[in-house]
Amino acid sequence: MTDFELFLLDDWWRGEGYDHCEDWTKEDVLNWFGDRGYIFVEYDDEENDIKFKIIKNFIFISEFVDSDWRVVLYELDSICCEPYTSWPYTDFSWERKDLINLLYKMKLIERIVKIESI
Repeated sequence: MTDFELFLLDDWWRGEGYDHCEDWTKEDVLNWFGDRGYIFVEYDDEENDIKFKIIKNFIFISEFVDSDWRVVLYELDSICCEPYTSWPYTDFSWERKDLINLLYKMKLIERIVKIESI
């Protein structure tokens, strides 16, 4: 491997290879989880449908966990589906600024990019 190839790999693992994820559709998200062996149950009604938002290489997604709806945070530049944390679904704010603030408070965003450039 040349130095140039190593640089490109390093960039990818810092999340720069996932800039396009914010445009993902529901199908893209379900495929990402499915490729890692995690299958979501899909519901026919909109009220119980999966909701998600992607900020850089992190995804906030609604999930039915232990008989309760939660919002679960995953990092997309991973080969597995390991959640960082979760929050109760009720009264969760899906506003972009609030999601960025959560990532910033958890010190997940500063290692990827300065908050002003998101």
